[in-house]
Amino acid sequence: MSKRDLNLEDILKEYDPNAPVEAAETPGDAAPGPAQSGTAPTLPEEKPAAQSRKPRQDKLNRRAPADSVKPSDIKKPEVSFINSAAAIEAAQRAKMHPEQEKPQANYDTVVMKRPAPDVDYQPMIRKMSNSTRAKEMQSRKRRRHVQFTYERESPNGMPTRHTESETPPKRKVRVVVEDLQDPNKVPDSIPETFLETPYQSVQPTECVSKAEKTSIDLSAPRPEDPSELDVKFSGERILLEDQPKRARGLDNAEDAKAVRREIFELRSSLSLRVLVLGLLAVISGYLALADSYGLPVFANMRLASSPRSYIAIQLLFGLLGTATAASVIGGGIRKLFQLRSDCDTLASMTTVTSLAAAAACLFHPGMVQNHVVHLYMPIALLTLLCNGIGQLLIVRRAARNFHLIADRVADHAVVCVENEKRAESLTRGTIGDFPILATMRKTERSLDFLRYTFSTDLADKFCRMACPIILVLSIVVSIFLSILRASSLESSLCFGLCVFSMCFAACACAAVTLVTNLPLEKGTKKFIKNKAVMLGYQSVDDFYDVNSIMVDASALFPEGSVALSSIKIFSDTKIDDAILDAASLTRHAGSVMQGLFSDALVGKEGMLRKVENFAYEESLGLCGWINNKRVLFGNRELMTGHNIEGLPTKTKENELTEGGREAIYLSVSGNLAAMFVVDIKANKAVRYWLKELEKQEICVLVRSHDAIITLNRIAQLYDISQEMIKILPSRMHEDYNTETAPVKHSNSSMACSGRFPGFVQLLLGAKSIRAAACLGIILQTASACLGMAIVLVYLSMQAYAELSASLFMLYHLIWTGVTLLGVGTRRI
Repeated sequence: MSKRDLNLEDILKEYDPNAPVEAAETPGDAAPGPAQSGTAPTLPEEKPAAQSRKPRQDKLNRRAPADSVKPSDIKKPEVSFINSAAAIEAAQRAKMHPEQEKPQANYDTVVMKRPAPDVDYQPMIRKMSNSTRAKEMQSRKRRRHVQFTYERESPNGMPTRHTESETPPKRKVRVVVEDLQDPNKVPDSIPETFLETPYQSVQPTECVSKAEKTSIDLSAPRPEDPSELDVKFSGERILLEDQPKRARGLDNAEDAKAVRREIFELRSSLSLRVLVLGLLAVISGYLALADSYGLPVFANMRLASSPRSYIAIQLLFGLLGTATAASVIGGGIRKLFQLRSDCDTLASMTTVTSLAAAAACLFHPGMVQNHVVHLYMPIALLTLLCNGIGQLLIVRRAARNFHLIADRVADHAVVCVENEKRAESLTRGTIGDFPILATMRKTERSLDFLRYTFSTDLADKFCRMACPIILVLSIVVSIFLSILRASSLESSLCFGLCVFSMCFAACACAAVTLVTNLPLEKGTKKFIKNKAVMLGYQSVDDFYDVNSIMVDASALFPEGSVALSSIKIFSDTKIDDAILDAASLTRHAGSVMQGLFSDALVGKEGMLRKVENFAYEESLGLCGWINNKRVLFGNRELMTGHNIEGLPTKTKENELTEGGREAIYLSVSGNLAAMFVVDIKANKAVRYWLKELEKQEICVLVRSHDAIITLNRIAQLYDISQEMIKILPSRMHEDYNTETAPVKHSNSSMACSGRFPGFVQLLLGAKSIRAAACLGIILQTASACLGMAIVLVYLSMQAYAELSASLFMLYHLIWTGVTLLGVGTRRI
């Protein structure tokens, strides 16, 4: 038998009990093998594996590997051998999952392989059926081609761009305001004074045939005349004051002054409008009451003695009111035909129908004198008056908020975490509903101040549905009654117009513009004290359903909350070096303890040392390199973990930290340098607002770099439950930094100075304002429904004379008082 070398493949094949038995060996030149002849080999009858073996060496006679383990039993994804046989790989690859055939899954190594993380992990979010976020996601699926107005903020002021092949990320918007869909379109609710100057069209260019002059050396003097150039621009230079008002921002001082001036001018004009409408409404209402209850009035103004003069005076008052509120009347009628009705539309329709009825009655004064029909001009003027008061409240709120925005006092935008996976990951273990996480991020400039200030509110949405319904009902009722009583009427047209105006007068909802603006006025006055800004009702729509917030530990423990009680120096450490090292490390980390050394470093901030390779060890403390020395600053466990010797005994430490104080150690180059005994106190304002958050079941996520900030300590200091607090682990700090990174500009509808009280007050205020506005809308809806019901019941009983203007005026005054009482007594 010829001697040949054996390799791993031959040994494994020979000791495989399922392998076929080879034929008897032949000399190398006897007959060609299968590989040489190209024919399939003839297999002999199977024999037991023990009989087919030949004794070779002692270690080959053992039954251990070949008899007990088959090559096919080797699991390639778990264990791999260097230089594995090709046959084994082919056989095993056939049994592999398609995902395991990737190159990284078949890499040969002699270590155990762990399964790669699932990059397609989808968070298991329990979306409640009645959750606001779940409903909005379902409605967004049906609305596929929505174009949002506001661009997404990007860190460091870099705009987010997408190539044509990329799909832009989804924008999470709670309430899509129709007026803000087109970025080049300004909502009609913004007063006309801000829209006076139109955009200037692009000026054309003029080309002349001077091609030889196109190459110009800019470094040399220019002897040629500018008119001889190949291309010249025929437009004029646009001065700053000639720019469109709606294109102006607040980052420029001149633009800010122009907007401020326009706001104050608008406030003055609205104040004058309210004064004029108030006088007209009072006089017109008194004339109506004098006719019904016999109050003293001039004889030529009494309906019984001089009906035509009475109608003319009421018509004159209506025309004066229309002229005073011409912008409201025109804008309201236009929005009705555009199917975008709002509060102006309801007031406009009430006024226009009353004017039409009064003009028709001027030719048939006997119908009014005999109380066949009535004039409802006092209700129209009352509606215009309340509408003007609501607009005045909006402008006053704009003037109040403008100072904080223009002066950049409120330089922290309140935003929501729009990445759903990130929000779910950050809030995991705190809430069971869809995570709506709010936080703050510093911004240099706030955009869309006017858009948010004059945004659509809940009352406008109510009027958008109510106005078409009232219009259809009024048309049907007026036409039906005019045809029904045509034979017994002096003028069917006059009667129909009066019934038409009566339906609008009954459903006027005089206080509808106050149900949102009154709570906003009350809230912004309180927010301004904490340097917080809520621009408009869009802020309420954006943040009323927030169920978790994310802040830094410095927000819960502002400057002055952590005080230094004593310092103990070890070995030969200088106290100045210990303070500088600790101050440099805490300042670099943004720790709440950086204020401990502020008194010692007054005027010496430039002496702080550079920190390299900074790291935060979970719940232990800070670590960094300063002047090529490793510096540790943390609790006792941190020092023990790094084998720092010379620590005081537990008994000695407890004596120094009695009264709730904490001991923080400093080590330099492996040697204990100092021990700082600190005292932590709860801030009264933070405690109050944390209590309010606990009542609303809003969880607080805290990013901390301090070993002394724990769940137990926060709960004890502020007397709240630990279930509503979560300390973010260090692996989530990157997500926190991404969501709170400063941006160059932001279009958030709320802003604050970065302090915790102002931030929380805005969020809780949004919830309170929405509750008050909903209550007001319910009351005004009841007023409209009950008013229409009264009209239909009286008309069915043919009691036309009882539906006088004084009746509806008292009716709306009562409902206005009830609405203001219900809305005004709500706690904001």
